[in-house]
Amino acid sequence: MDGDGFADVALGAPFGERDQEDEGRVLVYRGSPKALGPSPAFVLEGNQAAAQLGASVAAAGDVNMDGFADLIAGAPRHHLRVKEAGRACVSFGWGPKVIDVLKTRLFEPQEEEAHTLPGMEPADVRAAIERGLDEEPDTTGKFLVSLRAFFEEGMRGPRRSDAMDELATLRPGIPDDLWERYFGDYRLFTRGDSNADRKIDISDGIHTLRALFSGASLTCRDAADSNDDGRVDISDAVYLFSYLFIGGDRPPPDPFDEPGLDPTDDGLECKSY
Repeated sequence: MDGDGFADVALGAPFGERDQEDEGRVLVYRGSPKALGPSPAFVLEGNQAAAQLGASVAAAGDVNMDGFADLIAGAPRHHLRVKEAGRACVSFGWGPKVIDVLKTRLFEPQEEEAHTLPGMEPADVRAAIERGLDEEPDTTGKFLVSLRAFFEEGMRGPRRSDAMDELATLRPGIPDDLWERYFGDYRLFTRGDSNADRKIDISDGIHTLRALFSGASLTCRDAADSNDDGRVDISDAVYLFSYLFIGGDRPPPDPFDEPGLDPTDDGLECKSY
């Protein structure tokens, strides 16, 4: 975090406390040619009883693209507007004066359902990428790697659907070539659009049947999985025909009204769409 070429170490102590019980602490030790220092260079504190800051701690890459490594720590039980909504603390590295000029930005949900990092819009991402490409291309890659790592963490948790929705929202802010390079395995698709012609009609059900019985190719099996049961079979065509012609339920869950990412971790491939 101080840019001296030696790795620093951050330790989370979610039940550590100074002024408040179980507020949690994150202790950061600076690396040196000999060893870690005997005492932490700086300490982040939860500043709220039972906040448990430090329950999760991770390198955040270079979020603000200033050339210094940043740190993210979670306080899962911190709350202001929503009880135990949680808080993410991002501490920005600041060169040799990291101890004196420590900067920390706090992110927290605004309402009950909000459990992903708020405040980032496609325009923000696009501006950060374009600024990085103009000034220092390497920082753009670090930023996108950090962005991917953040969303991958969310996709492994109980709020996978929220993380997928937010990443899909940010997609317009990422140029096609950079999306392919850093997020290429995350394909946006419309459920039910088996033939990938960007509309839902009888031809999609027919294409699924042709793939099952005549060897037609499916470039996005996720899209062909109309009923989202984690496999592609005749029931998907039946489900789609029911929706189109006899008023059956629409293919659950999203993405359906517009392209998005699959909120279900079912292992189906989407090579292209």
